[in-house]
This record gives sequence, structure tokens and C-alpha cells, in this order.
Amino acid sequence: MKVTVAATQMACGWDREANRYDAHPIVRGVVWQQTSGMDQQAVYAALEAHLGRMATPDSRSVESLRELTPAIERYHTLLGLGRYDDAYGLFRDRLEDATLYRLAAHRERIAWLERLFPDGLDGLPALTDEDSQASTLNSLAGSYLLSGEPGQASVVLKRAIQIVRQQGDNGNQLVGLSNLGEILREIGALCEAERILRQALVLARELENTFREAVSLQDFGRTHSTCSSSRLSTSS
Repeated sequence: MKVTVAATQMACGWDREANRYDAHPIVRGVVWQQTSGMDQQAVYAALEAHLGRMATPDSRSVESLRELTPAIERYHTLLGLGRYDDAYGLFRDRLEDATLYRLAAHRERIAWLERLFPDGLDGLPALTDEDSQASTLNSLAGSYLLSGEPGQASVVLKRAIQIVRQQGDNGNQLVGLSNLGEILREIGALCEAERILRQALVLARELENTFREAVSLQDFGRTHSTCSSSRLSTSS
């Protein structure tokens, strides 16, 4: 009996702050791997029915990720069910603002958003709506940038720009080009940054967006100056 109690205590612990018992992550992983695909789907369906009724606090009052636990768990449940559109909708409506503006939980955001790419990050997120695909790429790029991965951010942002360009959404294309140019300048890709910012400037003038034109002029001028200095240093 003592062995059984000791083993149980090691396998299952009480999370005081959350006021609940949970299995040790290793135990949970082993049990899940041994569970059949059909039973896993049944578990996901039961979790979705339970978590779907739980409210999420207002993003402006959130103080920790723990307060978002039901929404986070439901997000992963929807992914497990293959309901990628619903998972993204939940992230957008219940997790996006709190994790970006309140908690700056960029590592967590990256881990969550990358799961929307079941075929790998070289492709597009498994979403049926192009606007959602572009928004996902933008959110992921922003978190890459703010977690110290500007190179990866630029790769992802380029794909978002390609989507909005194909849609003819010049407004978001302009914003994307401006952001991309700044990222490229930061990582030292000066000539590419200059080319991208020139595109942003031309597009801002076509749209008669004077504010964006002013921003583009400033960014382009700064990048052009840096790029010219770099060329002079190389030639000398």
C-alpha cells in the first residue's frame, strides 16, 4: 500500500495556485502516446464540450497566463481536433490582445501559432481564409521580432505581404513593406531594405497617404544613407 501511495504522489500532484490535481508531464506524455487515435479524439471532444463553457477574462485586466488557462487549453484541444479555423478564431478573440499587450508572452505565442502550420513553417497556416492566414503570419512575425529573431520575422512577414498583394489590399501591403524594410535594415540587409522601402514610398504616394509617405521618406532616407556609407567603405 505504501508503494502505491508513493507512486501515486509522484504521478499526480496538487497545483496549489490553480487548486487542482494534475498528472506529472512525463506520466501524461507516456499515457497519451499509448492512447489510440480514436480515444484521443474522444478526449479532445470531451475537453471542448467542457472548456467551451468557461469564460475568458477581459484582456485589459489579465495579469498572468494562468488566468487564460481555459482558453489556452481549449486552443490546443481545437488543434487536436483538426479545427484550425476555430483555433485561430479563439486565439484572435481571447488570447491575442492579452498575450501581446498585457503579458508580452512572445515565446508562448510563437509555440501556439506554429501549431497552425501542420505541414511546416515553409508553407501557409492551415486556415481556409486568406485574411486569417495573413493575420497569423503577421502575429507570428511580430513575436519572432520581439523575441530576438528578426531574421525569421522577415521570412514570415514576406509571406504575409505576398498574400495581401495578391488580394489587392494596398493599405496592409504598405504597412507590411514599411515594417519589413525596418527589420531588414536592423539585420544588416541594407540593399534589400532600401529596395523594399522604396516600394513602400511609391505605394504611399499612389495611395495619397501623406502620413505613410512621410514615414517612408524618413525610413528610406536613413537606410539609403547607411547603405551609401557602406558602399563607400567597401570601395575604399
